[in-house]
Amino acid sequence: MSILTTNKVNCKDCYKCVRHCPLNAIRVADGHAQVDPDRCILDGNCYKVCPQNAKSIRNDIEIAKNVIKQSNNVIASVAPSFFAYYSESKRGKILTALKYLGFNHIEQTSRAAYTVAKAHFDLYKNTDKAVITSSCPAIVNLVEKYYPELIPNLAPIVSPMVAHYKILEQEHYKDFDMVFIGPCVAKKQEIEGTNIAACITFSELDEWIEQEELDIDNLEPIFFDVFYSRTSSLFPLLGGLIKAAGLDDSNLDNELLSVNGVENVQEVLDALKTNRLKARFIETLACHGGCIMGPARPKSEQETNYYELKTNIISTFSETKKYKLDQDILAEKATARYYTDRSLKIAEPAEEEIRIVLASIGKTRPEDEHNCGACGYDSCKEKAKAVILGMAEKEMCIPFMKSQAEKFSSIVLDATPNGVVVLDNDLNIIEANPAFLRLIELNKVDLIGKHISLFIDEQPFQDVQKNNDEIFESRTIYKDKEIKRIVFYVHDKKLITGIFVDITDIEAHKAALINVRKETLERAQKVINKQMRVAQEIAGLLGETTAETKVLLGQLVKILQQE
Repeated sequence: MSILTTNKVNCKDCYKCVRHCPLNAIRVADGHAQVDPDRCILDGNCYKVCPQNAKSIRNDIEIAKNVIKQSNNVIASVAPSFFAYYSESKRGKILTALKYLGFNHIEQTSRAAYTVAKAHFDLYKNTDKAVITSSCPAIVNLVEKYYPELIPNLAPIVSPMVAHYKILEQEHYKDFDMVFIGPCVAKKQEIEGTNIAACITFSELDEWIEQEELDIDNLEPIFFDVFYSRTSSLFPLLGGLIKAAGLDDSNLDNELLSVNGVENVQEVLDALKTNRLKARFIETLACHGGCIMGPARPKSEQETNYYELKTNIISTFSETKKYKLDQDILAEKATARYYTDRSLKIAEPAEEEIRIVLASIGKTRPEDEHNCGACGYDSCKEKAKAVILGMAEKEMCIPFMKSQAEKFSSIVLDATPNGVVVLDNDLNIIEANPAFLRLIELNKVDLIGKHISLFIDEQPFQDVQKNNDEIFESRTIYKDKEIKRIVFYVHDKKLITGIFVDITDIEAHKAALINVRKETLERAQKVINKQMRVAQEIAGLLGETTAETKVLLGQLVKILQQE
């Protein structure tokens, strides 16, 4: 199952995820936005910005539950962002909840932060190439998919999560399973190909606790089984890796660079690949503000701003400075990793194809290309390319759809045989269709902006304006024509609309029909009367003939009897 998915029912075609994805990894089909896994780097920004909650992160709670059922020694590796989200009084109770959920040991992922930071520092000291940090899996995805030429610059060093597993492996051999808990979506993909059993987010942890109906407030607090904090606790902040490595960036402005946010990282990587960047150590984080602003942080902290969360981390660091702790060190071989060129080999659409698509949405001239970005693409040409590649739909162009809607509305309005006039709240005319102009025998230019009372009776419009829930309907005579008036209020636009139906011919037809019916009835009555007379005459004649016949037959019988 994909890590990021879209609920089509909830997706309302707002294209906000498209606009906020710097890599255009959102495919729109049948009006719905879907994450393209081949293009996506799993930074999770589309999940954060979706106003309809149509984006979902794969839920791995059941996987974690099964690990606990099947293993005798499950260790929770908790990301250092934990200290940003939970108050000092609540942290220990959350850790107790983890024990109730079945975890045997609970450790901080930052236990491995120092060895990862040191490996980066050693690489920086022993290479002439610029070093891009590799702890953020979304950035690793970015380089592998979009900047493969910079793979040699990407530090061949595992993340603290993987390094923590390797440290535990040294201690426990293989008699354990590790479940990572953090705010990152991309970590779910990063564990693929490793021996890490599962990855759940802080929001999933909250959900799991609710499922088990644990009353956090009434739990006795505990603390981590192994406490590793110090500078490693700063790791989820921008500049945290540099500080954890012991690098002083105050005097090395040209050497060290910390950058967060995918768009900002892209700018740096663009400069690096064209040799326009002097920095030799580039700390990169996909989330604006660092890991503490990860998309899958606890739901209760989704609206908490960056500065509050950062303050929580800094205060934790200050509280633990007094502890002198040994730092785990992994051998260089244990921290090594390798990368793959996963870039998409996509042929650039031909100019003629682009021109055809642009023309189909009414953009035949350069000035037609508004480049407004409402569709999510930087320019109309980029949008046209996306249409050709099957990533976008023509209908995503809002100016085009607006003009189409207006054109359709205008066609309908112009074609209707009924007069239509639209007024503002001051009863000034703002629109009138040709049928209305023919009715009052004036040109449009003579009407627009003028008060309705200058042309027709204003009373119906005033009545509707006063009682805007009512529809006014009546008949009137205007210039020897019988007119049916329908006036109503358009609430959301605060407009008053009048529809005028010329019923002169209809009424004349009705009168003619009544006359025809009357004449028909009169004629029918005459025919009936005549038929009655004829019937009576026939009956009279038939009566006389019958009597004569009876007399003759009687005489004949008598004669026969006499014989």
